[in-house]
Amino acid sequence: MYGAVGRDGKRVDMRGGGLLRLRPDGTALEIFSTGTRNILDVAVNAEDEIFTYDNTDEQQWMGRLTHMVDGGFYGYPYDFIPRRPYTLWMMADYGGGAATGALAYNEDALPREYQGDLFLADFGKRQLLRVRVARQGGSYQTVSREDLFVDPPEDFRPVGIALAPDGLSLYLCDWNHRDTKEDVSVGRLWKLTYTGVSHAAAKPAWFLPAALGRPFQAATSELIAGLAHPAQSVRLMAQRRLAERRATRPLLAVLRDRAAPSAARWHALWALDAVDAGKPAREAVLSAVRDGDPSVRRQAIRQLGTRRVDQAAPLLIALLEDVDASIRLQAATALGRIGNPGAVPALVRALQDADLFARYAAFTALNRIGRRHPGAWKTIARGLASDQSAVREGVTFALRETYDPALVDALARMAQDLSHPEPTREAALRSLASLHRQTPEWKGEWWAYHPVNAAPPAKSVAWAGTRRILEILRGGLDDTRPAVRLACVEGVREARDTQAAPKLRALFASESDPNARRLILSALGMLEDRDSAPLVAGVLAGADRSKDLLAEAIAASSRSPPTRRSWRKHSREWAT
Repeated sequence: MYGAVGRDGKRVDMRGGGLLRLRPDGTALEIFSTGTRNILDVAVNAEDEIFTYDNTDEQQWMGRLTHMVDGGFYGYPYDFIPRRPYTLWMMADYGGGAATGALAYNEDALPREYQGDLFLADFGKRQLLRVRVARQGGSYQTVSREDLFVDPPEDFRPVGIALAPDGLSLYLCDWNHRDTKEDVSVGRLWKLTYTGVSHAAAKPAWFLPAALGRPFQAATSELIAGLAHPAQSVRLMAQRRLAERRATRPLLAVLRDRAAPSAARWHALWALDAVDAGKPAREAVLSAVRDGDPSVRRQAIRQLGTRRVDQAAPLLIALLEDVDASIRLQAATALGRIGNPGAVPALVRALQDADLFARYAAFTALNRIGRRHPGAWKTIARGLASDQSAVREGVTFALRETYDPALVDALARMAQDLSHPEPTREAALRSLASLHRQTPEWKGEWWAYHPVNAAPPAKSVAWAGTRRILEILRGGLDDTRPAVRLACVEGVREARDTQAAPKLRALFASESDPNARRLILSALGMLEDRDSAPLVAGVLAGADRSKDLLAEAIAASSRSPPTRRSWRKHSREWAT
């Protein structure tokens, strides 16, 4: 998505697959999640949780059913095979296919066991899947999968799916062709109907005209009653019309009523959110964060985070230790949106969370706070000195791909402070090295049908922090600590810093550790340093016959024609 601009002028560029979110009036456009491929639809359940079905038809062909969360990164194209620890993961892999339509069943006509089920169309499988899901920790798990068609014909190729107004039927748009690029006129529309008894409650008389945007007659009390209807379509319509009426007082009564159905309270909360951004209901929403109903708590936390209510930060910090991982996930996400630097210490501690999604939300929140308040990077980076490996790792994830001079300054101070332990300085240097340059600005060009089959864009563009980072890495080659020197060797190799070559050659001569010598040789080869030809030739012709060292010498000697010619000359001299 290149050059997408909302009505408030906010622009979004999203290279690759993902989800964008915006308000109904076209404002507040933002990237919600990334790292997906070829999503054609989203399924949104009654609690506004989002699910996608995509396919990665290269290498390991996956049909990924995934729970999408705010700020989520799901790995495609370069970080899902092998899976990287800083990505989120799918709920299920249904193998080769071509994922298309998706919806969640939130109505009341089908039997109760269908509530919250996902329906997924698959062009490649020629199938419609029914998947039951249930909460698991901070995310969801699949409970069962059912293929609705037995032996479908070859030309059945479902694409879009939609729920019919009766709540008993699904419309299926069928491509009706294998898509072999022939000049054909095809396409069908099917209606799949449940033939059992309808369980649907009667819809109120005001519903249809209200849904069509026509004048309707309904007292506010009738709309309030609609918030408790078992069909989401009725509840949503009541929510919207109550927001238009700014019916704050009766909505607050529903939100505070712990005897009311959970869904009625969710919809009351979001109707209140639509009235002056929820300000008249602020105290009630803050109180709902401590409600006995976890589903109401999740909605209240999300509302406070979406509206960036700084007043909520102390409450949310406490919830990072809640027993419910879904609450911890929402609390961390909200704190990241609010951006209060005071939450940093608690979020750093939350990096020890055993739940994948809750921990991911914690390091994503730290990144968001640092980007919003650069002065916070110093406190965030201190987590690299933690005695907990999960915290140290989580902090490195929070710093990824963040090109901020204030972050460089914080990492540089840690890396050069000799009072810090060796592992802390090493971690700071490795984070610094990863920021040596940026990838070229994306200008909307097509990046291929299968981008995963090409190398990731090289980091080749200098930025304000490049010079300082490279100077620190070169300086670290003289450090007395082996792990620090090694991190700098790998850093200048990654950065392809040719100015570091003289120091690398000198270090090779003085270094005794075989692994360090191998990495130095690898770095010199990557730099295509012709002045290292005598050194390379010496390894090839000398007494040091370490298999790994010889392999690096051969690799180094083959990377450029000038180096190859030079090492051949010197190897003859050494042999003589």
